[in-house]
Amino acid sequence: MAEIETKSKSDAKADSPAAVWAPEPAPRQTPRRRPRILPFLITLVVLVAAGALGWAMWDAYVGVPWTRDGTVRAYVVTMAPQIAGQIVELPVADNQFVRKGDLLMVIDPTNYRIAVSLADAAVQQAQANAPERRARSKAPAGADHSRGDS
Repeated sequence: MAEIETKSKSDAKADSPAAVWAPEPAPRQTPRRRPRILPFLITLVVLVAAGALGWAMWDAYVGVPWTRDGTVRAYVVTMAPQIAGQIVELPVADNQFVRKGDLLMVIDPTNYRIAVSLADAAVQQAQANAPERRARSKAPAGADHSRGDS
């Protein structure tokens, strides 16, 4: 069998007079994928801004609530004094935060003094009547002369 020489197409072109030499392209390496940080940063900035705005709005509403229908939820406590009387001093301002034991109002002591005087008079009256009542309780049952039954 005869030897047949075969030329590849690239060899055939190189032998032709119109052939131009060009370097072989380097094998292409796949570049490493860098993590895309820009979308992550944009998302992070938007979340932080939304959180900050939400906190600011919450703080503003809790500090200065408003409403269209004229009602606001508040902590209101009904209070009543243990004694009655006219209020002569009110050391608490409207909507002031108070703690347990703070002085809220001063009541005119005149009614209290009158009530104490009446109570003292009742005690003195009872003490004055005590010896007579003791004498009556010790007397025999039929010896009651105070009614005039003789």
